[in-house]
Amino acid sequence: MCFGILDTDKVANDIEKDLRKLQQHLKVERLITVFRSKLLNTNDNQFEDAVYEVAIAAVGADFMDNGTLELEKPISGSNGNSDIAGQRSGHSWRIEVTVVHHHVPSFDASEEEGQATMRAMMERHDWKSIKHANPPSMKTMADVAKGNPDYNPNPQSTTIFQTLDRKRRQCEVDARNIIVLGLPLPLSDLPSEHALTGAAFVEVGSE
Repeated sequence: MCFGILDTDKVANDIEKDLRKLQQHLKVERLITVFRSKLLNTNDNQFEDAVYEVAIAAVGADFMDNGTLELEKPISGSNGNSDIAGQRSGHSWRIEVTVVHHHVPSFDASEEEGQATMRAMMERHDWKSIKHANPPSMKTMADVAKGNPDYNPNPQSTTIFQTLDRKRRQCEVDARNIIVLGLPLPLSDLPSEHALTGAAFVEVGSE
């Protein structure tokens, strides 16, 4: 299940609305315990995680039977916990939330460099197939990204698949499991599709 793009202009209002809904199902003290430190975190990625967890928990409140919603419920026989858990029509349900963090670096690019810039924004197994070479002095998003200490040379679809696979292996056998993939940026739409259905492009070496 994919959950759409954050509207940064109204994210604070959405958080307040979702927390008010959750307050109808859980004690305020529990909500503070689960979400306060996450929402006050200055790390952008962890804050995004928290925003999606609050939003999905609010959706889960409508989905689960009244009185059964739980947050961060410990998993039996494991050190982990379920982000959201509950009962629906006599069945146990578990919802795990994960977010694709993809912050685009910024740099100045002239209109003439537009094609090369767009090429650099594509996945590695995609953009190399375009024949026109970058100008020698061209600085692409790929170049900027490589200077980031968190740079990952793998295609984004690969890292998304690996994340989903880890979540899949955490699923409980006796529960009905839902993995929610948060997509804060539209640039993650296509890589997420490739992760789930297979890449549309591959690199083929030439002799």
